[in-house]
Amino acid sequence: PNEREIIFVSNRSGSPQLHVSDINGTNVRRITTEGYSDSPDWSPRGDKIVFSMRIPGRDEFDIFIYDITAGKYYPLTYSSGSNENPCFSPDGRFIVFSSTRNKHRELFMMFVDGTGQRRVCDIKGNSFMPHWSN
Repeated sequence: PNEREIIFVSNRSGSPQLHVSDINGTNVRRITTEGYSDSPDWSPRGDKIVFSMRIPGRDEFDIFIYDITAGKYYPLTYSSGSNENPCFSPDGRFIVFSSTRNKHRELFMMFVDGTGQRRVCDIKGNSFMPHWSN
């Protein structure tokens, strides 16, 4: 959002972790330190990053949010099934993501604090990799 930084996944530390760098590739900072992190997305205001992570001891991914000001991340989901591919809404109020909590991959939506989780639609087959229109 500030057009000066890039978030990316790298396994330079052994397992896939989230890193932020300046757009010229300097000032690289690792922001996750455990498990397997994937699918980061900046909030529209640039103050948060939502991502999926499989923490040690769990087989499924959950959605986490990283607060840039506090320098900490915390879980938004912790349910049966895998919760992945989170994406902020353009206004920053919602996050859409895919989940296998109902045995096949479906799209779910929640408020940015993790509350109000609900299925978006009931479509045959698997649905994943959601993105909002602007």
